[in-house]
Amino acid sequence: MKAKKHEFGCGFYVRGEFLTYVKHFKIISERICYFRLKAKWFSCTLINVREPTNEKMEKVNEEFYNLLEQNINQMANSDIKILLGDFNAEAGKEDTYKPTTGN
Repeated sequence: MKAKKHEFGCGFYVRGEFLTYVKHFKIISERICYFRLKAKWFSCTLINVREPTNEKMEKVNEEFYNLLEQNINQMANSDIKILLGDFNAEAGKEDTYKPTTGN
């Protein structure tokens, strides 16, 4: 049996005792998913993303950000929103940033 090639994906790991606080989980695409936690005094939405690399076509990056923005705008305004994930930043390649980021 041939193994599947995993190119994309994002998700969450939630410890068992915290599962009761998860009120909603949604996969938006292979690069975006979120879940909503209900705490005693507030609700929190954690959004996990995996941005396309800079080598991808500009159209792919634009579609990713449009989809992300569209879904964030549909989430409850009262929720605390925390954006997590891999944004494929390449900071530090320029010499001017080396004192801050290192090699």
